Amino acid sequence: MKPLIRFNRSYSLIFVLVLLIEVAIAFFGKGFIRYFVGDLLIVILIYSFLMSFLRHSKLKIGILVLIFAFLVEFSQFFTSNLANSDIMTLIIGHRFDGWDLLAYTIGMGMVFGIEILIDIKKSK
Repeated sequence: MKPLIRFNRSYSLIFVLVLLIEVAIAFFGKGFIRYFVGDLLIVILIYSFLMSFLRHSKLKIGILVLIFAFLVEFSQFFTSNLANSDIMTLIIGHRFDGWDLLAYTIGMGMVFGIEILIDIKKSK
């Protein structure tokens, strides 16, 4: 039986790279870059973090990340006053936006597409 936890350097490097991009977007991004690209990248960030340590189905982890992102977004719809601090606003946002759901979906679609291409290349 394979251990469920292991360190994966490739996913860890992706995590660090995407984290640096997200920090730059948080400080310097405006408009479309901050509000759409930042949300698109956040699911990639979470996915790469989890894949850095977990040995599990890529599809299952990807779907769980997408569900988590959707739950956070829908929680903003029901608790718009939850984020009373700048840190909480940065982490969970401050209002529901359907465009965020699209960004999360596109981000995970990109992840799945890249994972499929990598698997095809490895099988040749």
